[in-house]
Amino acid sequence: MTSRGSSGGSRARLPEVVPFEVSRVSRENWEDGSRVADGNASSLRGRWGTVGSSWEVSVFVATRETVLLRVRTPVGRERFYETTQRDVQGAVTALDTSSRWRQLD
Repeated sequence: MTSRGSSGGSRARLPEVVPFEVSRVSRENWEDGSRVADGNASSLRGRWGTVGSSWEVSVFVATRETVLLRVRTPVGRERFYETTQRDVQGAVTALDTSSRWRQLD
């Protein structure tokens, strides 16, 4: 089962605008997600933004097995999602090859 669309029930879902799917994802609260993303314990793998809009997706390597996704909405809200390295392997390729997304910095 993939995680897409708006959240419902206890299952976390990535926003529809995100150009990839992951089979296992959990939503993290803002405090924990921002602490991991802004801390020294993780490294930024990449940051992408939509063309003609202001959605952003950042991929952080949190541990050898864990990846944190930060999705920033056009109004500046940040949502954090945790998944595994294995489940996000195709995400960078999907972002790089999408005509709607471009790599930032």
